[in-house]
Amino acid sequence: MIQKTLAKLVCNDYGFGCSFETKENEVDKVIKEFREHTFHEHHIDYQEGILMKFITRKA
Repeated sequence: MIQKTLAKLVCNDYGFGCSFETKENEVDKVIKEFREHTFHEHHIDYQEGILMKFITRKA
């Protein structure tokens, strides 16, 4: 059986007192959702490359 890789980002892991998290099998969706959240809720515009590094460091 082949197991799908789950990508996940959690706001609280990056210094925010926030319970938002996104997890999907598609990395692009995780990055998009996390960027939208952090931009609208925390006024931070993370670049896609930075978020990709966050995801790969946790894998």
